[in-house]
Amino acid sequence: MIFCPQPYRFVSNAMPITRFGQNNDDAKAHPSHVFRPRKQPDAKPHFRPKAVFRPVTPFVYPLQFRSTREAERAAHAMGIETVNFQDDLAAATYIVNGLRRFYDAGYPSFRAIIPSNAIPNGSPAEVSGDTLRYNPGYDWANIQGHQRGMFDAGLISSGHPYAIIDHEMGHLLENMQRAKRRHFATWLSRQTLTGETTHPLRCDALSPQEVDLLSANVSRYAISQADGSEVVPEIFCGLMGGKSYSEAVMNLYQSYGGILNPNPV
Repeated sequence: MIFCPQPYRFVSNAMPITRFGQNNDDAKAHPSHVFRPRKQPDAKPHFRPKAVFRPVTPFVYPLQFRSTREAERAAHAMGIETVNFQDDLAAATYIVNGLRRFYDAGYPSFRAIIPSNAIPNGSPAEVSGDTLRYNPGYDWANIQGHQRGMFDAGLISSGHPYAIIDHEMGHLLENMQRAKRRHFATWLSRQTLTGETTHPLRCDALSPQEVDLLSANVSRYAISQADGSEVVPEIFCGLMGGKSYSEAVMNLYQSYGGILNPNPV
């Protein structure tokens, strides 16, 4: 045995002592006589910061805004691309709070919210495609009292504080259903080469029996349009307000493009 100049290690003349010890190939690949100093720990140990868990605060309705700019930002956060509330904070607060309920429940959003002075009959709002138009001259500060009076008089189907928004959301969902059916019918006509592009949703006028059914069980506003364009929004508004309707009313609702089993808000 000879002494190896490397500290703490001894080797033989015949074969280096290795951790593996099988043959010279292992010894060459893993020479144990090479001294490797142990890595010194850092002077200052590093500590992982503790995770801070904060409870999620749910939205409390109604949301209060200090300006229309804040309301517009809240509308943009719901996926609404174009929003213009001008300086009407009362309208902005009511509309955003009403739509936020549907956004939290997973409903689609309008593409735009814009003012319009051309809304007929002094109505607070109307829907065109996927755009919500509101009347800037309406008394938005007292809208909940106005709609409660209309509900007590049997004009609208719900006394919910946001019944106007529920009604307009019914218009949006009906428009989306009709667009889907129209697209499917066009695709089907191309497949069958019939040239038929109509869709199975009704667009005709209400029969006298249907008028009596809706006026007695839904509202007078549901029969205000001869083409039945207010049937789905009024029934949907009543469903959102907690009402339940007969099978005949629901069949009429579905035939005009109403969605079945809507999520509650």
